[in-house]
Amino acid sequence: MQNVSNRELEILRNIYRKQKEEKDKKIRKLCSNDDYLLWLKKFTIMHTSFRSDDKLLHTYKISHQDRENIDKLELLYEGIEDYAENEEIFPKLTTYGNCYSLYYKRTGYYIGRYTTGTKDSYCCTRVSEYKLLDPIDFSDIKTYSIQKLESSYQKSKK
Repeated sequence: MQNVSNRELEILRNIYRKQKEEKDKKIRKLCSNDDYLLWLKKFTIMHTSFRSDDKLLHTYKISHQDRENIDKLELLYEGIEDYAENEEIFPKLTTYGNCYSLYYKRTGYYIGRYTTGTKDSYCCTRVSEYKLLDPIDFSDIKTYSIQKLESSYQKSKK
């Protein structure tokens, strides 16, 4: 096994840190407004349940924009997870992985993460708002995300 020098290790840490900061910024941006949830509400009228790794979705006539938004389900899940950890809300454990109940403008969703092999995949199921158990209101996540964006902006100004 080849030894890694301290300089190389530092370069790798900086790359990882920058990638994490960029991903965090994408999560905050997605969760700080209603655009994604408005898309989700519209999309789940036709597709009440879907997975980010669902190859069958390619056989449906979905737009390029829908495909990109399906891929952003991971960012939504991680935004919910960050908020939930901050508020000490635990995910529901399912047979396949973890799941959060999400409430948005009279619509309920189960947003989950499960592992297939070595890869995480994400899923969404639209449900009646009355069937949700201990839902997280998206407006709370939105407020939290806006506060984190403002906080990171203040830090970058220093």
